[in-house]
Amino acid sequence: MSEVYNERIDKIISAMGLMSRKDCARAARNGRITLNGAVTKAVDIKISNTDVLCLDGERIVYSKYMYILLNKPKGYVCAAEDGKYPTVFELLPKNYLNLGLFTVGRLDMNTTGVLIITNDGELSHKLLSPKNKVVKTYRAITKFPVSQNDINIAAKGMKLDENDTALPADITRVDEHTYDIKVYEGKFHLIKRIFLALHNQVRELERIDFAGISCNDLENGEWRFLEDEEINALKEAVTR
Repeated sequence: MSEVYNERIDKIISAMGLMSRKDCARAARNGRITLNGAVTKAVDIKISNTDVLCLDGERIVYSKYMYILLNKPKGYVCAAEDGKYPTVFELLPKNYLNLGLFTVGRLDMNTTGVLIITNDGELSHKLLSPKNKVVKTYRAITKFPVSQNDINIAAKGMKLDENDTALPADITRVDEHTYDIKVYEGKFHLIKRIFLALHNQVRELERIDFAGISCNDLENGEWRFLEDEEINALKEAVTR
């Protein structure tokens, strides 16, 4: 997805998490950076999206925002720092830690699956806003079978406790103890609270879809950049 920009070479390279501005200047002095096919020693000049910038022969495609898909494993928390547990950011390259990235919502430490990481605050806010009702699908393994009556209750919206309610949620049976549940809001511990309100317990939980995006191509703990069509799908999910 091409973007129109006018940015310094060192800012572009550092913003992409490739190296610091200081290291960028050193790389330029060593002839590692080319601009439109010619070695450049100046990293303070501004270039546009029509220029071809390369580092060590590899073209750098600059984007103001980063969109990352992570297949979150168990045992990791969705926080920038945690004194007790490892964070999901430890699964990314170390040079990404200073790029202002954050998770779009949070998954519990032992919940696995689709997690989107970005530095696009506006899109993240829209994806999490209850008014946009962005669909998220979870696969839950429950302690007890879920009855059709329970499925009907969830489909109409339900009380979670004395002070809170849940919007209608769609529960589909996979097998006796496995259910896919689609929700349209992002309340804290929502899936677990829904099943607790139905006098059940969630034993295992995985998010298998976020606004139509899945991570079936990723092993636990693996990540990749979102494709352009996936980024567009996220944007379309909040503009319908």
